[in-house]
Amino acid sequence: MLEGVKKIVVDASVVVKWFVPERYYENAVALRDAYLNNEVELIAPELVLYEVANALRFHKIYKLTVDDIVSAIRDVINLGITRKVTVENWLYAVKLSFSNKISIYDAVYGAMALVTNSILVTSDKELYTRIKDVVNVIMLNELSPP
Repeated sequence: MLEGVKKIVVDASVVVKWFVPERYYENAVALRDAYLNNEVELIAPELVLYEVANALRFHKIYKLTVDDIVSAIRDVINLGITRKVTVENWLYAVKLSFSNKISIYDAVYGAMALVTNSILVTSDKELYTRIKDVVNVIMLNELSPP
């Protein structure tokens, strides 16, 4: 999948695909499975919980129930991938937001990748385009599922 890569930050655009079969969801599930098989370490800021819950709540195609969304968030929490955003992470995030004209939300993921020396995996093409020169980032569709 990602030869030699051990630590990966996943953003909400990837995590949502663990629960709804959007485009490239097979890649997202393969990444999660690699984590479950101890092949990679996945991390995400706690922000991912809010973004995933919101994305599932207002999904344009899949109408999930309250129980579905609560179950999904519980699953993400139980994976143990979420991390608190440190002061250092916030500093990088705010700078990244200003210098690359991205939301603070998106910048938090990029900053976490920088601070933890990780690769950010996203399916957000605009985010990828705006930060690829300063953050080690890869598009989800570039990963090959098994």
